[in-house]
Amino acid sequence: MKIDNIKNLLELFQHQYQKKNKEDIFLKSLKRPQKEYSWESVYLNIIKLSEEINKYINKGDRCLLVSENRPEWLISDLSIMLSGGITVPAYTTYTERDYEYIINDCTPSILIISDKTLYSKIKTIIPKKKFIKKIIFFESIDDFDSTFHLNIDEIFEKKISSSKDFFNLDIQRKDIACIIYTSGTQGNPKGVMLSHGGILNNCEGANLLLK
Repeated sequence: MKIDNIKNLLELFQHQYQKKNKEDIFLKSLKRPQKEYSWESVYLNIIKLSEEINKYINKGDRCLLVSENRPEWLISDLSIMLSGGITVPAYTTYTERDYEYIINDCTPSILIISDKTLYSKIKTIIPKKKFIKKIIFFESIDDFDSTFHLNIDEIFEKKISSSKDFFNLDIQRKDIACIIYTSGTQGNPKGVMLSHGGILNNCEGANLLLK
C-alpha cells in the first residue's frame, strides 16, 4: 500500500482494517476498568458514533475533543471525520480561560469530553454558547442531562443502520482534518489547520523511518 494513493485518514484506517484479523485487539485502555477494542469493534463504533454526530452537525462544522490519550479519543476523531466534521483536539492541561477562548474561536457544534474532571473546567462556559448542540461523555458525570448529554457507551450499544465503505468518501487530501491550537508562550492559543494530505505525508515519513 502506497500512502501517496490514499485520499484521507479514514481510507488509511480501512486499508489496515481489511488486512487485520477482525477479532485482534486494536486498542486497549490503561485506565481501570480496562477496556479492549478489537479492529471490528473499533470499525463498528466509528460508524455508530458518526451516525449520532451526523444528527447535530453539517459538513465543515467543528467538534471540540477534550480528552487524555485513550481508545475513545481515536474512535471519536475518526467518527467526526466520517460525519464530515473537523476535529478540534484540546490539551487537557488548558485553563478555563483557554477553553473559553478556543470555544469562542472555533464555535464547535459538539463537545466530546472524557470525564467529570475535564468537564468541570468547561461546565460554566457552556450555557453562554448557544451554538453547542450536544455534549458526549466517555464516562459518567454527576449532573447528567439526557436532553443535552450523551454517553458514548450507550451509543456503542446501538445498532448501525448500514455499513460504511470508507473508500468512497468525498474527502480529499486538501480537506481539513483537524484544527490544533498551539500553546504559545505569549498570547492566546493559535489555531492551525491540518489537512488529510499533510497528516498522511507525516505517516509516510514515519513509515520510512520505522522500516
